[in-house]
Amino acid sequence: MKAPGVDIDLVVPRLSALHAVAVRRMLGRTVLDLVRPALREEPTTREGGARQVFPLRVPDGMGFAIPLGVFGEIGLRADGDRLVLAVPRMLYERVVGRVRHLVVAGPLSPPGRGDVSEAWLQLRPGDRVTAPLLPGVEVVLEVPAGAP
Repeated sequence: MKAPGVDIDLVVPRLSALHAVAVRRMLGRTVLDLVRPALREEPTTREGGARQVFPLRVPDGMGFAIPLGVFGEIGLRADGDRLVLAVPRMLYERVVGRVRHLVVAGPLSPPGRGDVSEAWLQLRPGDRVTAPLLPGVEVVLEVPAGAP
């Protein structure tokens, strides 16, 4: 039996040199460097290399943050088999509005963090969520078919 946690695939389009520089500047590192601690297997490509797939395992109680420059950061962590999304309060509706159908609890603010709201998402195999990364560039979070 697998330990509690959340398996997701982060799907990112192959970026042009200009977009890659912008993303690296925004994140402070490459996408691979950002997600490396959560990789459950080596990244692959799809659609003839047009998309990179980063298979991630977020163990229960663990997570990572995605820097958003002046806007703060978006946090992802596992709470059992649920994914907790921590979003700057000013971006909450814009970000969580895309996944409202998956929200089972929230918005809540963590103790001492009135600037952040959290939402608990119940993900099921086959769920797919898109989010803008840059103008014209979207990332996709997918729950693999074999995920618990």
